[in-house]
Amino acid sequence: MFLMMFMFYSAIAVTTGAITGEKERGTFTLLFVAPVGTRELAAGKVIALSIETLLCGISGSLGILFALPRLIDKVFSEFAAFNVQASGLIFNLNIYSISDYAFLLLSLFSVACLIVAIIALVSICAKTVREAQMLLAPLIMLLMSMSLFATLYGNNGQMEWYHCFIPFYNTIMILSGIFGKAYTSFKVLLTASSNLFYGVFGTEILSRLFKNERIIYGG
Repeated sequence: MFLMMFMFYSAIAVTTGAITGEKERGTFTLLFVAPVGTRELAAGKVIALSIETLLCGISGSLGILFALPRLIDKVFSEFAAFNVQASGLIFNLNIYSISDYAFLLLSLFSVACLIVAIIALVSICAKTVREAQMLLAPLIMLLMSMSLFATLYGNNGQMEWYHCFIPFYNTIMILSGIFGKAYTSFKVLLTASSNLFYGVFGTEILSRLFKNERIIYGG
């Protein structure tokens, strides 16, 4: 849940600033001076913003991960007078193998591409950053609800193969499976492939919107 939330909020911040923000400042049209097509421009935007989103999501989640044990121990120490023992909560990251981390990064990067592509489509149609953020509010609530539901009632990533084609839900369940070490490489690859397919499809639509003068110059 932390990973998805941090990545989504990071994607909103960087993507709306890189697209809608540039439209507001009137600098977005300067990108078309470069000797590249709109498809390459859209792909470059999505890939670069996806990498930035991935790094922001990982760094934010690691901060929460390593701060949580101290926070819990602090809470228990406040109730020491009631004879409540400290939890001694420790996160042991050594239980995961290199393949676990590889599948985790693949899943996160693929969903980052999907998230950025969706936000970019909303951002290019919005006139201001505030308007883009308002339009994205329902998607934020949906993603938060799905993440919280999977966290509270998840089944450690156990899902049918066709669930791998459901955007966001597939990644949430795969992440649950990876952290619970109850996943299959087939479902991870299927989930990543579907996310990348949706991301490429969204990027193609974005490149076509770049050619729409009413959208580009209307803001």
